[in-house]
Amino acid sequence: MDYEKLMAKARKTNAKRDASERASGFTPETEQHPFVRIRTAMMAIKTAITTDDWNEVAEAQAILETVMSDIDKATKQRGGM
Repeated sequence: MDYEKLMAKARKTNAKRDASERASGFTPETEQHPFVRIRTAMMAIKTAITTDDWNEVAEAQAILETVMSDIDKATKQRGGM
């Protein structure tokens, strides 16, 4: 299993999901509060464990990466790190 390919696919899947949510009038996952995104990632991990689905694991990882990136940006803007 190639990690980079799996993550690229997961990021693409998450981006498509965001676009679909935006088109339906909902706030996309990437624009939700970090706690909401963490909860979504946790649900994806639970699904991955119960279904042995590595795509779900990668999608959860991609969500968590965006959360960490947003936290890092916010921290730097406030003069931290």
